[in-house]
Amino acid sequence: MGPMNPFVALSNGRDGNQQAILTSPEQKAHSTPPYPVGKFCGFVVRYPGVVMITVGLVSVLLASVAMSSDGELAGSFTDLNDVTVKGMFGLNAARMAWSGAEDGFEVEEEPVCTQQTMDPEGRGLHVIFKSAKGDILSSSSLASIDKAQQAIMESTGFTDYCLMTEGMEEGSCAAATSVLNVAAAAATNDDSCYCAHAWGATSCAASDMEFDYAVVGIQDEDVREAPFHHLCRNGSSVNYDSADYCDMSLGILRTQAMGRDWDCDTLASGYARTSFRFGMPLKDYDCYGHGDAEDDEMTEDQIKDEEQDELMYDWAKLELMPSLISIKEDVEASNSDVSMYFYGPSVIGYFLAQDLQYLSLSICLVGMVLWIQTDSLWLTFCGLFEILISFPLGLFVWYIILGEGYITYLMYNGLFIILGIGADDIFVLVDAWKQSKLQPLHISGSLETRFAWAYNRAASAMLATSLTTCAAFAACAFTPIWDISCFGVVNGVMVLCDYLLVITWLPAAIIIYEKYLVCCCPFCSPSKIVGLLPCCKSAGPKTAPAPDAKEAPPVDSDESKAGEDGETAVASTGIAEQGRWLERFFEGPFADFIIAFRFQILAVFGVLFVASTGTWIALLKADSEATAMFGEDHFYTQTMDIKAKEFGISSGGGWPIMCTMHFGLDDSNPWDPNGAHPAEINDGDTAGKPHFVKKEVTIDAFSTACAAFHAKMDELGETPTISYDCWTDDFIRWADRRGIDYAGATGSTLIGYVTDWRDDAGSGGWANVTAMDEDGRYQENTGFLVDSDSITFSFASFTSLMDATNPNDFSFDIMWRVHDALELSLAAAEKASGLSGGIQSCLFYDWMVAGRVFLRSAVENTAIALSIALAVILTMTKNWKVTLISFASLMCVLSFVFFLMVAAGWKINVLESIDISIASGMAVDFVLHLAHSYNHQHGNSEQRTRSALGEMGISILSGFGTTMFACCALFMTQLLWFKLFGCFIAMLICSSVCTAMIGMMALLAAFGPDEGEAVINFPGTQK
Repeated sequence: MGPMNPFVALSNGRDGNQQAILTSPEQKAHSTPPYPVGKFCGFVVRYPGVVMITVGLVSVLLASVAMSSDGELAGSFTDLNDVTVKGMFGLNAARMAWSGAEDGFEVEEEPVCTQQTMDPEGRGLHVIFKSAKGDILSSSSLASIDKAQQAIMESTGFTDYCLMTEGMEEGSCAAATSVLNVAAAAATNDDSCYCAHAWGATSCAASDMEFDYAVVGIQDEDVREAPFHHLCRNGSSVNYDSADYCDMSLGILRTQAMGRDWDCDTLASGYARTSFRFGMPLKDYDCYGHGDAEDDEMTEDQIKDEEQDELMYDWAKLELMPSLISIKEDVEASNSDVSMYFYGPSVIGYFLAQDLQYLSLSICLVGMVLWIQTDSLWLTFCGLFEILISFPLGLFVWYIILGEGYITYLMYNGLFIILGIGADDIFVLVDAWKQSKLQPLHISGSLETRFAWAYNRAASAMLATSLTTCAAFAACAFTPIWDISCFGVVNGVMVLCDYLLVITWLPAAIIIYEKYLVCCCPFCSPSKIVGLLPCCKSAGPKTAPAPDAKEAPPVDSDESKAGEDGETAVASTGIAEQGRWLERFFEGPFADFIIAFRFQILAVFGVLFVASTGTWIALLKADSEATAMFGEDHFYTQTMDIKAKEFGISSGGGWPIMCTMHFGLDDSNPWDPNGAHPAEINDGDTAGKPHFVKKEVTIDAFSTACAAFHAKMDELGETPTISYDCWTDDFIRWADRRGIDYAGATGSTLIGYVTDWRDDAGSGGWANVTAMDEDGRYQENTGFLVDSDSITFSFASFTSLMDATNPNDFSFDIMWRVHDALELSLAAAEKASGLSGGIQSCLFYDWMVAGRVFLRSAVENTAIALSIALAVILTMTKNWKVTLISFASLMCVLSFVFFLMVAAGWKINVLESIDISIASGMAVDFVLHLAHSYNHQHGNSEQRTRSALGEMGISILSGFGTTMFACCALFMTQLLWFKLFGCFIAMLICSSVCTAMIGMMALLAAFGPDEGEAVINFPGTQK
């Protein structure tokens, strides 16, 4: 090889080939003109401070408005447009009107204005104690219970929120419902305690709520039996709603305080429960209980009610929950036989707040990678600002522009998503900026040309990936389930805002760093810190020598010298700079491996793709159970399991689910939300209104329908009982005993008969609206509504084989089997009675329908996202070969991810539905970055593959690192949807980086187009 031409300097071009920079005086006239600098790029370089201040202030202002909004965490998790779900909610609304009606009109409750004397529904704290030995009434166990109760009542702020009875002094609390108060009697006045005999107490003194727990300890069996024996034998659920106050008290205490496994012979029980009640209105507030707002307009009193609710929940989350956890640890440490569990307000909120603290760990880890990769503390902080403020900007659109007042728990997953996505965009831009320094002098000669080249390269790549990710989230926004829609909108806008910031805020930050900060603070740069270490100082630059002459920069020389070390591509010292070692590795040894073994790699990926695809198609199914909040070993999961199995009203070892048949609603549209937000509606809410049809329901016809419905259920093997709750049967018996000829009665006369029956106390002994059976309240199971002259709505309930305490009964297959059986039963009832337009419903129908929507949404959203990804890839590359190879790689990533979900034992539930929906949008990032880079390279397919790996490999590796670091924090959370989402992101990012960097690049090296090949000339573009 001959000597090098002294007029030619060699530098590494982005295509991996050596490019000659002609610098002889004779050739200067033929030098390449400066890279074109657009108006925006020029403005950013000249006025970076203006850009940063403007964008920063606008972002902070919008984010502040969003964060000051009073959004509430809530959930819906069903399709409110489905007619089956509407039938369930229509029944609930009509049934609530029946159970609280006077002549069909609901009775409004008056607000309470005595401090802390109103017990709001669902506001209690419930503490369950479990004895490993199965004897919770032993002296040691009762001592532990007493210790826990006292500690809870002495916890910070407890007396400010506990329930008080009339006449109590401030700072006092009503007694808890507890085994320690089992001998307490309800006296009619100060001088008598007429319920003492019902409790087995020998005197009124034995009914004192402050009795010594040791007296009823195991050491004195006779005394122990006095209060407990009678309670165990006679405190059955039959007495729970007894008209006799003593029996009712006994039933309530037995149901609430002791577990279902209580042995009435030995009095041994493994469980006991203590219930503390909270009271409203709070101190400094006049009243509480002014009802719900109408037409979204809240009165001043309703606003104060909401303030009190927030104060109570904040206290429970910030003060009570930490105290309970400390008390639990103390009790269990002092008595190895007793375990303590609890549930109440803000339990989920407390653990959510705890898990969100791990976000700071993710931020620190991502910040560390940003610092190392950007080599600048300034760019690290600017990048983190851009990433984190994208989240409240997404909330701004949700709260302010869309006018939403609720947010879903699922939305918080977006915080971890944007850490990975935002960092990836930063790496693409910063790497392009650093690589611009290695380009020929028409690019690297000045800040303007460097920035314009880097910006144009990076912005188009980031736009493509942002569009595909936004499209995946946008597809979620059209899901009929509100929770998934909220997640899609907020996160889609968040990704869009991050893109807008990374093409405005961050470029200005880069220019400010290059102009003013690059030589400042040597300890703010990892490379400079390492360079200061004696062992890390090099003997000299390991770069190629350059000739004496170099091309003059085409623009202002001062700015042209502003680079990483104040120098340009060919420095004044005569040294030609080279890429970083990772860039050299990906362009060198790694690319050599991919190219040399491309066909072997493709064979391996082909086998893996076929095997994984066949596996997930066969095994990835819809889940059957509700989304768990925590893992099976979490104490809250264990608490809810104990609550369901040990403290249900039914004494038969389970809690049978009642299904309902009703007539009188429009079977095509039985219910309307009536302006209520989806988050305000659940299976027991009265929000919305039923749609009635003017169709009379006669008594005999409905009684016949009840009999036929039950007979068909029995024939199909879907009911375990021979009885059912049908009010017309009881009415007929009532009328017969009283000699009332109801059959000939019409209009107001008939209505008078049925309302008389409704109001009758039931002295004749037949079932009536105040009676109680083993399955629940009679008035919740059957009833009617009337107008002035006819019965307009009628419903009856039937016992199903499903057990509310058995999760195995809630598989979607079983639920749909029950649904289909009840449809056949309804058809038999309509045929036998002559009635029409009936609806059948069970309380699990909302979740049953949701399960089908989850699966359908996952498939539909994936199809939409893949279609958009294909269009974006084709538009950005304008090359059909690159597009097909990229799309095949994307399908390979998805197949691997779905296979890993199956391998992990996952089924499609609400979180998995979201995961599948966004998978294609997030998986396409690495694929699209490499495709975009490949498309800009020169040479044949092997050369283009090598150059693309050298240009984009380090950005992809950095993006992989930051996303994995964000996942590490998710692995440490307690809420299951965070933890599982972290697992999913890890599956996705690992599959994506392996497929893109190895499989896709091998495919491009083997079959990718050479430069100029397979190009698509769209109309209006130059050939």
